[in-house]
Amino acid sequence: MNPMLRALLIPVAVLALALAYLISGRAGLILGVTAAVLAGVAALLVAIGA
Repeated sequence: MNPMLRALLIPVAVLALALAYLISGRAGLILGVTAAVLAGVAALLVAIGA
C-alpha cells in the first residue's frame, strides 16, 4: 500500500471516534477509544515497518 494512504488511517480513525462519541456518548465511548487507540498504534507500526 501507499504510505500516504496508511498515514490517512489515523485521522480517519479519529473522525470515526468523534462520530462514535456523537452517536453513542455512553459506555460505548470507552470501547471506541480503546479500538481507535489500538487501530492507530497498529497503523503507525505498519507504516513505520513498511
